[in-house]
Amino acid sequence: TVTATNNPLKFLMQSNMVLQANFVTNPFIALKGSYLGLFRPSSSEAVTGTNAGAVALTLAEQGTFSGSLRLAGGSLPFTGRFDVGRQATVKVVRTGKAPLWLNLGFDAQSITGQISTVGWTADLLALRRATSSSNAFVGRYSMLVMGEHAAANTPPGDSPLAVSASAPSSITVS
Repeated sequence: TVTATNNPLKFLMQSNMVLQANFVTNPFIALKGSYLGLFRPSSSEAVTGTNAGAVALTLAEQGTFSGSLRLAGGSLPFTGRFDVGRQATVKVVRTGKAPLWLNLGFDAQSITGQISTVGWTADLLALRRATSSSNAFVGRYSMLVMGEHAAANTPPGDSPLAVSASAPSSITVS
C-alpha cells in the first residue's frame, strides 16, 4: 500500500495516464576498443614539443574511457565518459601548469577533437586500433627523414630509419 505521505509521485499520476518509453541502442558496445592518435596545432601555429604529441585511449562498452597524452616528454593520464551524443569534455591536470581541456567526439572508427590550454589549441585524431591478426604491410622497410639544412632549430642532416611492421598494428622504428 502506498500512501500520499511517503510517495510524492502519487499526486503526479492520474487514472488512465499513458507513459511512453524510448529505448536507444547502446552505441558504445560496437565501438569499444583501443584508439591511438596524434595531436598538433592548426596550420597557423608553430608545432613544438609542448603543443603536439600522441594520445592513447581505451573505450569501454558503457562509454567510459581512460587514456594518456604523451606531451613534452611526459605522460598525462585521463579518464572520462562519452554522453549519448558521443561527446566528452575532460580536464587533464598538470603539476605546476595550467590544465589541458580535451573536447572529444567519435564516429565508427575514429575519435576527433581538440586539446586546449592557455596559449594554444591542438587538433586531435585517434584511429581505432586494428583487432585482426592480418596486416597487409607486415615486413621491413627503409626510409629517409630529410633534414632542413638552412633552419636553426632542426637537425641539419638527413637520417636513415629502419622500420619493421608486424601484425596487427605494431611498428618498430630504429
